[in-house]
Amino acid sequence: SFGTFEYEFKGEKFGIIGTASPDFHSFKVKIDEGDIVDVNTHKATINKYSLLYVSPDLEYKEHTIKIEGVGEMFELYKFVYWPSLRAKRLNSSDFDHREGRWHTQSDMIGGLRQYTSADTGYGMITSTIPFSKVWIYGTKCGWCESFDLSIGDINETLQLLQGNSKDRFDTLLLYETDEFVNDNYDIQFSSPADATLNFIYYIENPA
Repeated sequence: SFGTFEYEFKGEKFGIIGTASPDFHSFKVKIDEGDIVDVNTHKATINKYSLLYVSPDLEYKEHTIKIEGVGEMFELYKFVYWPSLRAKRLNSSDFDHREGRWHTQSDMIGGLRQYTSADTGYGMITSTIPFSKVWIYGTKCGWCESFDLSIGDINETLQLLQGNSKDRFDTLLLYETDEFVNDNYDIQFSSPADATLNFIYYIENPA
């Protein structure tokens, strides 16, 4: 393929997961205005869901990744990224307590998402975590509704509606806190209808 596409994220590192195979070859990666890197996906055996590329450590800010084909076949599955190299991840399925019915879906390589829907009614999950900063990731779509978020004294409604009726945008940064005094905080999500949470990243120690 000679096609190109771009992806934006906010963080300090990212990786590309795809397939290594005897049938696949190279593509190019460019981060912001940096140098172009050739990524070779040609291997003797087929390895699906392989980590094809990991970026160097980056400055914490918005970054643009550009993928460009060079006329050869390649197969990508997803991008992964880290908002902070010091952050820990907590999947939605690992929260301490939940109420209502939550559906769970896996991408089979460590990624999980949980969602409530209008037909199952009110859902709530909560956990107590020691942190000084939190990033929240979930889905926006053309039929999504909202999450009510509570963190300590913070109470926010996260609007998840975006795009047309069939559009879906997974693993988006929904909310980023300012830095807190490092302490134990209750973090809670609740929704009466269609809302999806993937995971949170958090920093335990003060920045």
